[in-house]
Amino acid sequence: MTGKPARITIFVGAYGSGKSEISVNFALWLTRNIRQDGQRVILCDLDMINPYYRSADARTLLADNQIELVASMYANTNVDVPSLPPQVFSVFDNPNVLAVLDIGGEDLGARVVGSLRNRLAGEDFALNLVVNPYRPMTGTPEGIAHAAAEIESATGLRLHGVVDNANLLEIANWHLIEESYPIVTEGARLAGLPVVFAATMEMPEVVDVAQSANAARSAGVASKPGGLDDDRTVAALPVLNLVRSIHYPTDH
Repeated sequence: MTGKPARITIFVGAYGSGKSEISVNFALWLTRNIRQDGQRVILCDLDMINPYYRSADARTLLADNQIELVASMYANTNVDVPSLPPQVFSVFDNPNVLAVLDIGGEDLGARVVGSLRNRLAGEDFALNLVVNPYRPMTGTPEGIAHAAAEIESATGLRLHGVVDNANLLEIANWHLIEESYPIVTEGARLAGLPVVFAATMEMPEVVDVAQSANAARSAGVASKPGGLDDDRTVAALPVLNLVRSIHYPTDH
């Protein structure tokens, strides 16, 4: 990926979307490619809903890369709207902080984002919906658009974009991105949003993105629904290369 990200990037997504893995790897990308002298990178793990699939699991990896971790103490509790860790507010008060907020996309997670609405006013921030089109709730364009609308309604904030995280917990997943990209782009179009980047476990030397995507388009796999412009094909999509950082109870 290239470009200048927002100072505060928020990832929301439903169970199985992979948003915590995206959050960790986005923080790593900020550290390695964007952070300048005097800047800090802080990852705030505010997923109150799924404590077994949280970015706090990557604590050692984050520490080794000088990424500060702020984690909630209230995951998996029956607190209606949990109090946020006070360290979270430092990301709004310090302009030298590059922040990543990992927040659940369900109702409680959306309310956590909504509770920060006043703090976000006037800030340089991006609110992105992580989508895995191989999960039931976001397996169709209409499902993706519905998920986006629900989050915007609950937070009172406009989403900035969609992150395409097509995977089946496979290490090699670029073929899944190609296969499902029409679903994601059409869902984003219905929601009035861009697809801001895709996430892949494959390294650039393994997959020539442009060559692979052009071949897929020739076969009709990656044709764009709704008459999208050619510069929004999968070949032009920024790619975040993932390092597996969160391991699940079913991993062996």
